[in-house]
Amino acid sequence: AAERDFFHWELAFPEVFYSESGQPLYEEAGFDAVVGNPPYIPTEQIEQQDRDYLTGRMETLYRKYDLSSAFLQVAFGHSRTGGYVGMITPVVWETGENYSPFRTRNFSEGAIGLRKLINLPFDVFPDAYVDTNIAVFQNGTKPASILVKEFPKRATISSASQIEAGADLIPYKYLVEEPGTKIFSNKAYYDLLRRFRSDGFQALGELTDACQGIVESFFTYSDQKKNESDLPYFVCNVYRYQLEITEKRFIRMGAENTLRAYYTSPRLLFRRLVNRQNRLMATYTDAVFVVKKDLNPFVLLDHVSLSLLYLLASLNSRLHSFLYTSTSALALKDDFRQTTLAELRQLPIRQIEFATPPEKRTRLLEKAQKLYARYCQKD
Repeated sequence: AAERDFFHWELAFPEVFYSESGQPLYEEAGFDAVVGNPPYIPTEQIEQQDRDYLTGRMETLYRKYDLSSAFLQVAFGHSRTGGYVGMITPVVWETGENYSPFRTRNFSEGAIGLRKLINLPFDVFPDAYVDTNIAVFQNGTKPASILVKEFPKRATISSASQIEAGADLIPYKYLVEEPGTKIFSNKAYYDLLRRFRSDGFQALGELTDACQGIVESFFTYSDQKKNESDLPYFVCNVYRYQLEITEKRFIRMGAENTLRAYYTSPRLLFRRLVNRQNRLMATYTDAVFVVKKDLNPFVLLDHVSLSLLYLLASLNSRLHSFLYTSTSALALKDDFRQTTLAELRQLPIRQIEFATPPEKRTRLLEKAQKLYARYCQKD
């Protein structure tokens, strides 16, 4: 205990968990309020034995998570029925895919009610380069609505009275009905997403298969092709409808490697990072080459007849950028604004019943491809 600095809540505060005769208080056990500022430590910086313990003890912790979510889980368990938990934490648990079990099992299926959520401006803590929120929960009570607010990223808070001024109310059922129990700071986002989940749309992940670009250190490279199964390897930048190649080599990727299909088929390349104009960046290619993990290839599933260029035009639109950045906590971070494959796969694609005769459609497609090729040849 001295080495690991254990803390036993029941021993430190027996009056909170037991009666005077020493019997457990059961439903009445726990604090009236738990308030805190937990440590912000990502999974990769947590000691392995601590990670094994936490994920083994808490089923809400999944894959990559921040230690602050474990502190929240402990606080939920140590608050009494009707008691409150209020903390300032990183925003990633609001929408991150890895936090779906945390949200669903606590707020949708479990007994924890989210009452208030305030997304704060950048740099609330000068020494902690992380986006934060103030979240208030109540144990055993689901409110009718959640009070939410998102400050502009560069705003300055000079008074506590600013915290809730102009806040919005979101029906709690929106949170419960949202896939993955994602939490958005604007009721309009929920309303808009509900429209895109109608029968006229399919998720990108239902139409395509995707992977992350390769991890460079896992492969061997050469300046010349040394083996029949070697593939070109390009270091490149992706912009909207454009590809800029900065380096060319060859990569040793055996003929049996299942990743080859992602680099030898017509595909979309998505840039991992969101640009500073809050836009997704994607382009199309049918050339054979491998890319590293800052680009993600998407290929059509065998049964899908839609054109990749149609998907590209949709995904490069302002609408899809708005949908993505409005619903992903990682997309608008101040330090590393990124996409995830799981969230990209959820983007809605409108299903169109093409009335154009097949022969005319073929001519239009050929014309579109020529125009696209001309565009790509511009400086």
